[in-house]
Amino acid sequence: MTGLCSRRILRLRLQYSRYWFMLVPTVALILFIFSVGGGFSFPCTLMTCHSEESLPSPDQKRNGELSSLSDLNGIEICLSIKFVEPIQPLELTGSPQLGTKGPYVVVYNYLKSSKFYAINETVTFTTHSTPEFMNNVGTIAERWDGPVSVALFVPSTDFCRTLHRLIFLRNCDKAAYREKVTWHLYWPKDSPPPSSWSLVPDETQVECEKLANDYRHNIDLKQTWRAVNHLSYPINVGRNVARQASTTWFVLPSDVELFPSIGLAPQFMNFISHQSNNLKMPPRLNKDPPRRVYVVPVFEVKEILPNKKEELIIQLARNSAVYFHRLVCPHCQRFPGIRKWITEIGTPGQIHAMSWTQRVPPYHRWEPIFVCSPREPLYDELLSWDGLQDKMTQMHELCLLGYEFVILDRAFLVHAPGIKRPTRRSSRNSERDAFVKENARIYEQVVTMLDTKYGGNTKCPHH
Repeated sequence: MTGLCSRRILRLRLQYSRYWFMLVPTVALILFIFSVGGGFSFPCTLMTCHSEESLPSPDQKRNGELSSLSDLNGIEICLSIKFVEPIQPLELTGSPQLGTKGPYVVVYNYLKSSKFYAINETVTFTTHSTPEFMNNVGTIAERWDGPVSVALFVPSTDFCRTLHRLIFLRNCDKAAYREKVTWHLYWPKDSPPPSSWSLVPDETQVECEKLANDYRHNIDLKQTWRAVNHLSYPINVGRNVARQASTTWFVLPSDVELFPSIGLAPQFMNFISHQSNNLKMPPRLNKDPPRRVYVVPVFEVKEILPNKKEELIIQLARNSAVYFHRLVCPHCQRFPGIRKWITEIGTPGQIHAMSWTQRVPPYHRWEPIFVCSPREPLYDELLSWDGLQDKMTQMHELCLLGYEFVILDRAFLVHAPGIKRPTRRSSRNSERDAFVKENARIYEQVVTMLDTKYGGNTKCPHH
């Protein structure tokens, strides 16, 4: 009789043991809610007790509560994902510029595209994102005739939120997400994911309706850990990772809210293979190949994304489109020959070189986006998006190296609909003040170092 009871107890333990991994975080979450809501108090033997003088302020307490709740929610999301071994083992590496001694780690090719492109077949669109903007990648991929390389910033439990979204996008949304897009992950060393980065989501049995409903109604999937913890966004690490991971020679390093004109990649490849030096370039003093990048002008529109230049010109004429940042930072994207560019249609279906310049006054504060190759200088990874002007050190280096900027006709990028206008100083802007000061400090250090490295040039002033 005793043996029979023991066997029954063992069977019950085995039957219900698989639910313990769900029960533990649930109990923890309930205890946490009670504790922050005042309905439950932990004794001092279980939690550290503070003196009245060391108690946090209401704002600090709220931020801490939000952060802890974000952690628990993120862990719960990770527990809902089934992970498996990848076909090819993944590796953890340092970031492209700062390397293994830097503060960030990278997992390249975490989820690969299903389609392969040869090195000289096309151009790779490279970009970066946080969980909130991943939806834009599908529109980019549908408009792009080539591979898309995306670096995702996933500190702590944002790793879980991102993977939840990736499973849906790759299996339940636009086919281009799976066919063309390769995803890379990076995070700070001091904010690692709560789940193993060496495993990938199991995509063999995906419940699309459930995933869509989860994301539609679960605010925890949208409230990122980075935002709750006021973590700066290391945008240039993402730019460098996505560019370095490209499998083609030519790349277009861009931003996740910029959408390309239709046919840009194949038209550019045709231009490169047949280009003639019809522009009056300066005479070269040596036989070294020219240092040259190809600028893709950027615009803003009120509502509708234009597919080709004819449509964009109509919107410009109706004042429903402007060149990028015209109303908030006129010098940032105003390019040489802009009047000619916006009034001449050019040859449909063909990209031409309309003009060229170097990044010297009056264009020394210009921040163009351009097609380039892997040999161009990297973006400085110490500069954050929050601190603004995060591409300026790279632009200064290109000036010192004497790069030629060729303005492409008919090729363009368009920002997500909505024309930016000057606004009153917001609390978000004031939060960025410390980051702006830090970027300015880093900028001065880097450009001074570059001046020493290459030799100063009065045509390349500091901004």
